[in-house]
Amino acid sequence: MTLPHFAQSIAFYTIFLFVTNIVALKYLPGPAQYRMPHPLMMLLNPRQITLRFSPLKILFMIVKLFLFLTLVLAAMIAAVVFLQIEIVKLLNIWIIGIALGVTWLHDQTSPEPWNRNKRFIAYPLALAISASWLIVPNWFTYNLAAMVPIYVMISMTKPLDFKYLVILLTAVVLYDIVNVWGTEWMFALVDQLNVPHNPLLVQAPIDLLNANSPNLAVLGSGDLAFSSLGFASAHTHGLSQYVIGGFVFGIALAFAMVLLTGRGVPAMLPLSPFILISITYGASKKGIRLC
Repeated sequence: MTLPHFAQSIAFYTIFLFVTNIVALKYLPGPAQYRMPHPLMMLLNPRQITLRFSPLKILFMIVKLFLFLTLVLAAMIAAVVFLQIEIVKLLNIWIIGIALGVTWLHDQTSPEPWNRNKRFIAYPLALAISASWLIVPNWFTYNLAAMVPIYVMISMTKPLDFKYLVILLTAVVLYDIVNVWGTEWMFALVDQLNVPHNPLLVQAPIDLLNANSPNLAVLGSGDLAFSSLGFASAHTHGLSQYVIGGFVFGIALAFAMVLLTGRGVPAMLPLSPFILISITYGASKKGIRLC
């Protein structure tokens, strides 16, 4: 990868992250009070009570999240490898369900009742966007489909408190070290997914004007989803611009590690610390208390 291509890839993923989150955070599906508790909060704190954090409790939450992520990975491997379920069918049902579900929820929670014309346009549009990668397969539609779950997660759920974000990203780093970098289970799963023909990977093309352009780089949609959680959390304190800076440094380091090692690198290894450091730096500069 040449230096211009290196810079192009970083710019592409930074713009993807920024646009997805700005759209999700600006155009909410109804008033803020209708936004659902984040699934992570429900997993760590089901009763939504105020917790007194101790080192032992934080360690327990990190291990709990690590085991949950490992279970999800194991289920995906079992479905693809042992049950011989075609991943394309699973992804198709999953993404279409998410797109139609959020449209329906928007319909139910909108402060202004939808008329028949809005429903007539909204539901077919949601179906078309979520299924576009099957109808017209190219890098743009793959990335558009990958954007759907990230958009829903950010727009439909309440942002994480900073302390929960720290716990989550720490668990993700542990997960990447053990299950991705250490065991290469994720790389084995990616091989089974017939990469790059699926929207689990966000693809940075060489030629943006060519729909069938080969890729400069691929980044897991999960990496962008976790980065988006950091963006949304920082956005509540007016610190989102610092997360963009942290993301640029983190993704640059991830690509540099790929070039130096000659193998795939879990992007959240460098992204997680840079995102947390950028939020902490921005908060200290503006005198904002995060916890």
